[in-house]
Amino acid sequence: MDLFQLESLSEKTNKRKQPAQKSKQSQKGKQSQKGKQSQKGKQGKQTQNSNRSLGRKEATEPVSTSLSPPTPIPTDEELPEWAHTAERIQSKNFYEKVRLSFVSQILGGSFKASFTPNKGNTSLHECTILAKAGDQEWKAVAEARTRLDARENALLILLAQITAQGLEGDLFPVARSMSNYMEKHAKKHQLLDVFNYAASLDTVPSVTCAPAERLGPGYHQYTISLPKQDIRVTAVSKSRSHAETAACVKFKKAAGKYVANSDVGDELTSQGSDRLSSANAAKFLGWLANRHRLSSSTNVYPDQPERRSSFWFAQVSYKSAGEQRTTPTIPSFSKVYAEGAATIHAAVSAAQDEPALFQQFIEELIGGKGHLLEITRPIDLEISAPSQYAIRTTLGIHGLPQLAQELQDNENSQQPQIFRNRVLTLTEEQKRLLSPRLKSSYERYLQSDKMADMRKLKSELPMNQYKSQVSDLVQNNVYSIIIGATGSGKTTQVPQIILEKYYQEGRGADCNIICTQPRRIAATSVAGRVADEMGPDLRDRVGYQVRFDSRPPAQGGSVTYCTTGILLQQLQYEPDRVFDAVSHLMIDEVHERDKIIDFTLTVLKRAVTDRLARGLKVPRITLMSATLDTELFAGYFKNVDNDGQQTRAPVLSVPGRTFPVSEKHLGDVLAEIQGMWPGNELGLLRNDRNTTKYIEMEDSFAGTHMNRPLPQKQDTDIISAIDWKPKPVYDDASASAKEDTILPAGLIATTIAHVLRTTTDGAVLVFFPGLTEIQAIEKILRTQSVLGVDVSDETKFKLFLLHSSIPDSQKTVFEKPSPGVRKVILSTNIAETSVTIPDVQYVIDTGKVRQIQYDNSTRVSWLQNSWISKSNAKQRAGRAGRVQNGHYLALYSKARHESMSAIGVPELLRSDLQSTCLAVKATIRGVGVADFLADAIDPPNPVSVKEAMTRLVDLGALTPDHANLTALGNLLASLPVHPALGKMIVLGIMFKCLDPVLVIGAAAEERGLFVMAPDVKSSSLRSKADFAGETGSDHLAIYNAFCHVREYYSPDNDSHARRVAQSAYIHFGAWKAIHRASQQIQDILQETGVLRQEEIYSRDNMIGGRAWNINSHKPHIIKAILLAGLQPNIGLKKRPSHRLVILGDRPAAEPSNFSVLRANRTSWTENSLVAFTNVAKSTDGRSFSLRELSIVQPLAVALFGGTFVPNGPIDRSNIFTVNKWLQLYVSGGSAPSRRSGPNIQAQLYALRQNMDRVLKVAFEDLIKGQMRGANTTSTYPGGRHHSARASTLLTASEKASIVSDFLLGVVKVLDGAESSAPEGRGVDYLSDENGNFPSYAHAKKFWLGRSDSHGRSARDPPRFNEGRRARSDSFRR
Repeated sequence: MDLFQLESLSEKTNKRKQPAQKSKQSQKGKQSQKGKQSQKGKQGKQTQNSNRSLGRKEATEPVSTSLSPPTPIPTDEELPEWAHTAERIQSKNFYEKVRLSFVSQILGGSFKASFTPNKGNTSLHECTILAKAGDQEWKAVAEARTRLDARENALLILLAQITAQGLEGDLFPVARSMSNYMEKHAKKHQLLDVFNYAASLDTVPSVTCAPAERLGPGYHQYTISLPKQDIRVTAVSKSRSHAETAACVKFKKAAGKYVANSDVGDELTSQGSDRLSSANAAKFLGWLANRHRLSSSTNVYPDQPERRSSFWFAQVSYKSAGEQRTTPTIPSFSKVYAEGAATIHAAVSAAQDEPALFQQFIEELIGGKGHLLEITRPIDLEISAPSQYAIRTTLGIHGLPQLAQELQDNENSQQPQIFRNRVLTLTEEQKRLLSPRLKSSYERYLQSDKMADMRKLKSELPMNQYKSQVSDLVQNNVYSIIIGATGSGKTTQVPQIILEKYYQEGRGADCNIICTQPRRIAATSVAGRVADEMGPDLRDRVGYQVRFDSRPPAQGGSVTYCTTGILLQQLQYEPDRVFDAVSHLMIDEVHERDKIIDFTLTVLKRAVTDRLARGLKVPRITLMSATLDTELFAGYFKNVDNDGQQTRAPVLSVPGRTFPVSEKHLGDVLAEIQGMWPGNELGLLRNDRNTTKYIEMEDSFAGTHMNRPLPQKQDTDIISAIDWKPKPVYDDASASAKEDTILPAGLIATTIAHVLRTTTDGAVLVFFPGLTEIQAIEKILRTQSVLGVDVSDETKFKLFLLHSSIPDSQKTVFEKPSPGVRKVILSTNIAETSVTIPDVQYVIDTGKVRQIQYDNSTRVSWLQNSWISKSNAKQRAGRAGRVQNGHYLALYSKARHESMSAIGVPELLRSDLQSTCLAVKATIRGVGVADFLADAIDPPNPVSVKEAMTRLVDLGALTPDHANLTALGNLLASLPVHPALGKMIVLGIMFKCLDPVLVIGAAAEERGLFVMAPDVKSSSLRSKADFAGETGSDHLAIYNAFCHVREYYSPDNDSHARRVAQSAYIHFGAWKAIHRASQQIQDILQETGVLRQEEIYSRDNMIGGRAWNINSHKPHIIKAILLAGLQPNIGLKKRPSHRLVILGDRPAAEPSNFSVLRANRTSWTENSLVAFTNVAKSTDGRSFSLRELSIVQPLAVALFGGTFVPNGPIDRSNIFTVNKWLQLYVSGGSAPSRRSGPNIQAQLYALRQNMDRVLKVAFEDLIKGQMRGANTTSTYPGGRHHSARASTLLTASEKASIVSDFLLGVVKVLDGAESSAPEGRGVDYLSDENGNFPSYAHAKKFWLGRSDSHGRSARDPPRFNEGRRARSDSFRR
């Protein structure tokens, strides 16, 4: 009932009561004293029951035969909350309290009630109440069968009138009964909610807190008004915080009522991504200040500074629409609320003044996933005199202007790709002669007594029980799917079943099978097993092909096991050759869905469709897995019959040969543990808070909470009509769910102890998401006796930690334990498929896995805890039944298992797409990258594809229209590293520091070089810091460590190098992987013609030899090249006391815990610039860290750090912006004049522009083989003399000479910056006549600041007449 209804009701009531009032007044004088006394007695009795229902009649009163209805009274919705029915029932002397408020609290207040009993013949009493507050008066009249009821009804009508006028809050203080509620809900109903709601309407509320005008001293009145919705609420209390909270509650109810009754409720309740709120208001004001210099300032002050519990007032001054403005003063009991509300007020007002800027802000906020580009204050870039001279000299190279003028992008021609894993074919005549021989060899195999045991073992495998079905399925369909359970023999037997059928039919030479595996070790080991099974006459028909190693089989009637990446490479570059030569393609372990598998499947499908359309033959393609989403894959791969009809790929399921495995989920596990052990022994389980929280979450997820009574929402609770929680302006879908990071340590440790205590044999395998969780449980098991089990007792138990960073455990875990000793293995998912431990009988599964996620728009990666898939669960359970009956204890609910996806999230949807997009562009003709990836079985987000393509354009690998690869892009597509790292390697060639840059690039694609085991991590970090020396670089620490082992490495005997690595905490397996990757890149560079045979190695084993490593001793040159490859990964350390690094377009981050900059904090100071490999988000999403940093100089950033744009006219601007956020203040030159020419700022800008052009020419020269190594004939600083001919184009050799001299000039520019470094650490005098150290060993000692064996400082000039290279033994001191 609204205000108008209440007034109407009051008028009708007054009109209806006037005759009765006159009748009562005429009878008033005739009332006897006895009647008065009787009435007083009745009144006293009724006072004790004043809360009786309306219309109730006294038992002593006679019942009238003709009763009129009593006066209708207001509902609870029309009354103040403290006057609701429930409150009146609990209150004593409700009428008296209201009366006293008017008489004693309200200024100028009065209150009078009068009665007219026995009105007419209705037997009703009429009560009239007249109330006054200052100059306002109210009158209420009500009828009832008793005086008390009439009085109460009149009082309620009076309160309804006051409430309808919005004056209840002005007159009546917050009830004492509500004080506890206000204290409890002060944070729930806060002022920021009010301002967020108003901001969603593009307006702001008016808020005041002042002494109550109508009440006596000591009362405070808090008023909130929102004219846009005609809302005005007030609350009065002696406590200002109570008044504020009560006013906020009233506002929420008023707004909720407005929305509930509004036809545009959805519009009003939305706090969407395009609205301001407390979550983004401060960001908007900061953005205005940062981008448009529209600064703002906040003034927050208390009313009584000397008191701890002060009331706060806030104002924000801001500049908008060209004027300086100030918000009204916002009062609040909370400093945070006052400041936040004032900020919202200022932000909304500024957005109204600058709507275009606000829209731009929202777009950037959404694009940055909640983070805004932060433009820094200018950083000083003072160019030294040597650098200035080098810049002028480089710009004066003869022919440079003409080269820039002639430069045109000839990037539309696709360069021939490098391909080394070619499929060989046989002629028809060779096949005709070979097939009979293969048939004879197979018949001998069947009759061989030596192979009888092997034939028997094969026949017992389940897959061989389905020979005919397998053969028919594969031969009769282009696409087929085989689901082979663990132990069925799918990987080894399916290729043999097909091959043997061809042998028997005398056409073995026509059968050539490729069977892919996701990992190298699987391909090589399975090939060896199959070769043994086929016997001595046919073992040469089995081979393998993996990265770094290839042993192909004899052609014809063969099977090749290879990694999926090898097949993908063959399909990319020579699909027709593959399809002509290969009869069967078998893709194994399809369920893993890594990026390469999905890419391969997409290429296969398109290639098959293309060949069928051309009438060409296609191989039979079989997908194999132990667990697979068959609906998805069968629907994606469809066969086409002769009539052109499409049918889903057929599926054959073959059972495994494993022992039975019993499965129990969380409820059963808990019931068993709690039923067996007394409560006093379950302290760890019951007292661990995370365990309690985890069990509650699983219980809630399982739906058991549905059996519990839920509180019923009251009809009057209209606050819920609005969602008061502000929405983020971006979808942070990558953030981990809160429950996914909880480790129920008590549950896990108790379950392990329970298994060990109640069973006697069999290893226990426990799956964890990561190393952190493994270490937490290990600590509990080693330091606590859970259920009386002491796992640290090595006479009974052997504890293993299985993780990729702990190499030793991966070797010893397979060893048979001593009698009476049981293995307890704490592992990540490495034991799920890659490692099989035969004696495992019990598997305890936390149900979690930690996977790398990547956001292509923000370039942030993170390890996210997530629930495993049903496929993962099946694989983990299968670990327990390899050799005996097993038991699988899932520490998650059955409902959780049912909700799990069939397979995990494909890697293509959670990884960096730059390499994928580059590969598609380089190899797939006639289709766009986005269109190709849209055909994937699970296509990536088109926005992610677009972002990756943009990065490739920024890298220089694609033309701006995305139409073609550049010369650089063609070369990058052939390198087995990320495109950014590939560019870094190419620049390492151009600037002649190939070895360090190539090794660092290869290392970035492999696991960490240093051992990260928990017990040696601190020692390993110290070792890494020693290798970094004074370079301030994690990258150079890795390179130095790699070279340290390389000095002692021999391919024939690596034991010495292995010992050297172990002593320096270097992971030798990781070192070998980096070494092999470096060799592969080197081979590719040799095949492109970039490297010649004589340039492959130097006497220090440096890749590229002396010619390509002239500058490999100069850390500043190496780090500049790293910067070019890693950009836009540049950071700025803003405060000396902070480790936080500003990243511009991403949230601020800290160096990782394993960075040398953490170990040596004095190596970087305020305004230090760093280049880093990548930025990673923590598992909980609260912090960010930088992986592998190198301190770089501002001059290197200006030349190699991405976009470099002046902030104004180049002849007047000293400030340049790099990558749209990092500002550099360039100084060192004088003002321009006719004599001095352009100023240094203009010269630096010209150098950068020319370098970008020259590098384009250099990339093409590199591919054409026209760029060579050491330049011993250059006449730099003037450079060679190239005649500038206006009418004649430069020759290829002239262009190459200009490029070589220019790049040398850039090196001199960077050298000049180092020559002014402190402590005289210049570099010019440290090199020989070709600018090189006599060996890497001397460079190494220079970097680390060590003296050599002669006691000479590493910074002393080398003595070339000593006749031998400096020894490196001093490095190990």
